[in-house]
Amino acid sequence: MPEDLDDDEIPEGPGEDVPVPLEEQEQVGENTIEGNPLKDDGPDDEPELPEGSLPFEGKPVLPEKKFDPLRVMEAALFLGNKSLAYPELALVAKTSVKKARDLAEKLRAEYASRGGSLEVVISSDGVALQVKSDYLSPVSHLSKEVDLSRKGTKMLSLIAKKGHMLQSELKRYFRGEIYAYIHELKDRGYITSDKHGATRLLKPTEKFKESFQMGAT
Repeated sequence: MPEDLDDDEIPEGPGEDVPVPLEEQEQVGENTIEGNPLKDDGPDDEPELPEGSLPFEGKPVLPEKKFDPLRVMEAALFLGNKSLAYPELALVAKTSVKKARDLAEKLRAEYASRGGSLEVVISSDGVALQVKSDYLSPVSHLSKEVDLSRKGTKMLSLIAKKGHMLQSELKRYFRGEIYAYIHELKDRGYITSDKHGATRLLKPTEKFKESFQMGAT
């Protein structure tokens, strides 16, 4: 007869399942689902996005920044370098034509209260931001397509400031030769000279207004 063996010395027979202690069975049961071991995949990976989709699709869109229509009109007048019509200003400022008219008046009053070298001029053509006539003489040479003598520029500034002027009145402001400079201004196309009694009436032209950003005065 074979000798009695201790429990811990029982050999494993071929094809026989080895009993598993209860403690190990409980541990295995916690880590399995229906007998299949659980696999730890680590942190969940982001799902791949379909081609052509946006990574932030569905995220709230920030509201579009709102600009002050008054400041938009001011910037448009500065960069426009010319008189701009109300419909054009209304389109740029995203407002109505009526509101654009009100804003133009407000902007004109604002610049008038500053006492600076710039002014807002409102005419039948629209609105313009321009250099005041008093400051035209020292800076006129910086304007495009302007080639005038210094005295001619001063005369042109005075005529522009007054809106129109008699040729005979220029003698009150300038000494020496006058007529040669009047011809210079006429030849450059900056003023008109029409017969007015014994003298002539001098007025700035559209070319002058375009060259110096000048609106109607």
